[in-house]
Amino acid sequence: FDLYDAQIEFREDPKFPEAQVYRGRDEVLRNFREFAASFESYRFDIEDLLDAGGDKVVAVLREQGRGKASGVTVDRRSGCVTTFRDGKVLSF
Repeated sequence: FDLYDAQIEFREDPKFPEAQVYRGRDEVLRNFREFAASFESYRFDIEDLLDAGGDKVVAVLREQGRGKASGVTVDRRSGCVTTFRDGKVLSF
């Protein structure tokens, strides 16, 4: 998390129920921990990185996991636009 700007902002996909925006390292980290705790296993791999110009990069991801309570498996491709400032992640 040292690579995150102190004012980092993480915006969940607005298609998710109750999607939120998390601001600051502590809030982003808390969200990631809560998300990970809901899975028996979860991982994502970066399949591709694309220069989006300026300070932005698009990551194409493969997400895989199994829900802890439901046992439902997740296997999907997703994407993320990341903005950098002074070599640190500012938003994604």
